[in-house]
This record gives sequence, structure tokens and C-alpha cells, in this order.
Amino acid sequence: MSETMKAIGATAIDRRDLVKGAAIGAGALAAGLPGIAPLATASAQDATPEARVLEEGSGGTLVVDINLDPETLDVHQTLTAATSNVVAQIFEGLVRAKPGTVEVEPALATAWEQAADGLSWTFTLRQGVTFHDGTPFNAAAVKFAYDRQFDPENEFYPLGQWTLPSSFDFLAGTEVVDDYTVRFTLSKTFNKFLYRIGDLSIVSPDAVAKYRETFGENPVGTGPYLFQQWDKGQQVVLARNDAWWGGTPTLDQVVFRGIIEPGARTAAMVSGDVQIAIQISAEMVQQLQGNDAYRVVSGPTGSLWFLAMNVEFPAFADLKVRQAMNYAIDKDTLVSAVLTDTADIAYGPLSPAFAVYNPKVEEFFSYDPDKAKALLAEAGYQDSEIVFRVPIGDPNMLAAEEMGTVIQDNLRAVGITTTIQSAEAVTWMDEIRSPENELTEMSWNIAPILPDDMFNGILSKASLPPGFNTSYWVDDEYEELLAIGRTSLDEQEVADAYKRMQEIVMEQAPIVPVCHRRSLYGVSNTVHNFLAEPTGAFYLYNVWVG
Repeated sequence: MSETMKAIGATAIDRRDLVKGAAIGAGALAAGLPGIAPLATASAQDATPEARVLEEGSGGTLVVDINLDPETLDVHQTLTAATSNVVAQIFEGLVRAKPGTVEVEPALATAWEQAADGLSWTFTLRQGVTFHDGTPFNAAAVKFAYDRQFDPENEFYPLGQWTLPSSFDFLAGTEVVDDYTVRFTLSKTFNKFLYRIGDLSIVSPDAVAKYRETFGENPVGTGPYLFQQWDKGQQVVLARNDAWWGGTPTLDQVVFRGIIEPGARTAAMVSGDVQIAIQISAEMVQQLQGNDAYRVVSGPTGSLWFLAMNVEFPAFADLKVRQAMNYAIDKDTLVSAVLTDTADIAYGPLSPAFAVYNPKVEEFFSYDPDKAKALLAEAGYQDSEIVFRVPIGDPNMLAAEEMGTVIQDNLRAVGITTTIQSAEAVTWMDEIRSPENELTEMSWNIAPILPDDMFNGILSKASLPPGFNTSYWVDDEYEELLAIGRTSLDEQEVADAYKRMQEIVMEQAPIVPVCHRRSLYGVSNTVHNFLAEPTGAFYLYNVWVG
């Protein structure tokens, strides 16, 4: 472990040490500061309104439009980015991203140490933390969070569909060293362990035992806001957790609403019923930018919007047909006309925001309908109706239906007929992970930090359904390089592996990369201290309304 990482790990950070102060605007951000200036010590009556809110709470009620009703509030079974924004207020991990950066800082752990052989990590846990139900947070709770998802012998393992195992396949187990020390044992080295372990959110063991299958309707964590009520199809209400280890969260309440219809989203924001709308449409961006009462907050992402072809489906088993699909799609029109330049054209699986981005992917395909027709002819392609699955109402899929219509026209123009089948997002996610799925839109929404999140998340053997490798594509060289990228401690070897993997994906063409979305939020000017985090985290403990 580097001396820098040891220093970070050894420091217990109180929220007020990080965020006490008032927003100082764009100048601070341009200078690389977190956007918050320290305040001189003052009594509450002498302090500014901002200072009183940050010190004492009472920052009002924030209404957030997440564009979807959550599928569950069980953080271990969350499927959509929209739902993740809700559960991130309720649950926490051992570490988190430092606000405004991609650096790791303590959360429920205060220190950590890696073994010399890289095969174990020992964490010292924060003491005095309680779950929202009043039960203590300790090492046993950390082990429970792991066992519940990874141990088939665990009593609660059969009760869920767990989302983490495919990205945690390097973990062999956990051990309670003492009440406030826990050790993770690895089956193989993993060079981004500290980043990854932050995804293991800790749930209340007592609450899981009490609610069992309905824990997703009665979530209990340690986070800055605690669950109050869920009126399904309408809203989720969270209240301030005055016992939060990080200090007093600023907001009195956070209300999450899943407004699906685009016009209704805009109307709710303009009327003041909503103060933040996540992943807004290109049309909504234009409407809000013309209104002085609102702002559009944008941040970088490592996300990929793409078409996934099931390579076990007869038509897509032929490489030439998959290559034709890549030549057939007019990405310029999709990005400029449909998305009005609120996304960037994708040439490969990784966005240029990744340090290991390989520009060679830009040489593989361009919009060339004639080339697509020639490849189909060479393949002896016999046109038949391909079922093209498109989700409804998922904000992270951008303009899914509009994009689907243009793509359908592009394919028809080269001789590929598709039938669009639309479904609500949660139903769609089940359908695309079936072997009967043929072609689907997809969006994989990650921060531009860990290439493994992309490669292992949607294109690996480990992520075959019920994971999200809906292409059912597996390649031996790719898998070997994936192992190097995850386990090697040689930075150049890792970079070379990830760059070659990008080339393999484009050579084998199991997907059509279309665009990299930007993180776009519509924000009322009554909302203070909200930032679009480079990691995609949705922090509200320092946000206030007024």
C-alpha cells in the first residue's frame, strides 16, 4: 500500500471537517476546490443562513425526480441507476469517493491495510455508528452483508437476486477479527480492490431477519437519511438521520418521485414541485437553459449506450452481419438530431474519459450503408423480422424510443427488418436477459475510473445472464486479458491489456457502440451545494433548499 493510501485510510473524517462552509461558486470549482469555503467559528445567531443550515440542518425538503419508480429499496438487489440514487442516501459502504474527486476516503471504515501478498485486506471500522433501527454497526454486520449475497449456505441467500457477485468474483470470504475489525480474503489479487469494496453496502442484519423478503420495502442502513415511507408509483420519502456519524445532514426530508412522461417532468420542475431532475432529456436541457430560475448541471461519465446482439441468435452468429450492423447505424444523426448534442459519439466500449482509452477503435467502423449491404450480401443474409427490444421510461436510456425508431430506419435501409417491442424498464431488464432475446438497446452507466466495470459488467463470461452480457459473447483472449487487467500489479501491463480488449470487442463486434451519455441534472436555483460528482455518486448530505 502506498504511503498516501495509508494516510487516507488512517484518518477518521467528520463531515464538518469536509463540508463546513458556504458555496463559493464556479471560481472555486475552476481552481480545483470542492466548492465550499471554511467558515470562521461563530455562534449560530451570528452565522450566515448557509452556515446555520450546514451546522444544524433544517435545510428544507428536497424533491428529486428520478424518472422511475424504484424496483426495490434493497441496496443489494438494485438494478437501475435511478434507484441507486435513492438507496445511496440510506446505505453506506466502508469507503466512498471523496466529494468532487475520484479519490477514496473513509466512510464506515476509518483505516485499512493490504497484506504483502495482496491476498487480504483488513479494515478498522468506525465505532459508535448505529443503524437506523438502533442496532449497532460492527464487523458482524459487514460479514453479514457479504454472506447474504455470496454464501449459498446463508439463510437469506435464496431470498434475493444479488447484483454484486459477478464483479466480486475475486473475493474468497470475510472474517470477523474483533468487533471493529474485519478481514477480506481474496482468491486472487485485484488491483482496484479499494475502489470496488465501496460498492459493498452494509445493511442492518436485524432488519433483514425481521422483514426477510420485504426488506426491500423496509430498508435499514446507516446513511445520512432514513426511510420514512414508500407510496409505490408515487414517491419515496426519507427523513434526516440526526444520529448520522458524519454530522447533521442538511435536509429535513428528501422526496423521490418517478415521473416518466417528458412533458410532466418539465412541468413539475417549472412549477417548483421538483427541485432536481436526474438524467434529463435533450429537450428538457434546452427548456431549462432558457429559464433563469434553473440551471443544468453536467458531469463526465464512463457510460456506454449501445446495441447488444445475441451472438447465439442465428443471424448474429455471423460476424459479417454484426459488422454490417455497425456500418448501418448513423450515430451522427442520433447524437445531433435526437440527443441534440447532449452526448458524445462512441467508437468502442470505453469513453475517452478513461485513462486507458484506445483511439484505434475509431478506425473500425463509420456510417457506410453501402458497406453494410455488401457485408450482408457476402454473408448470404436472408431478411427476417428481428425482435428489437426497447425500454420505456428509463432516464439512463436517454431517448430510448426515439433512438429505437431511427435505428430501426437505419437497419431497414440496408435490408435488416426489425420489430420494436417496448416494455417498462424493469420488465425489459428481465426480457433482455433471456436466451430468446435477439437485439436490444442497452446503457451501462459507470464512472470513468475502472475499465473492469465495463468489460466485466457487460462483455465477460462472468456477466452472462442473469448478468448483463446480453450478447452471450465469450472470447478466450479477451478473458485472459481481463484477468491481467484485474490482477496485475504492473500498470503498463494493465493498460496494454485493456487497450487490446477494446480492439477485440470491435473486431468481434458483439455490440454497436452508439454514444457516451453525459450526466445531466436539471436543478432549481433554490438548491445549494449540489455537484455532479465525477464518480456518478449522488451526495445530498450537504445540499439544502432555500
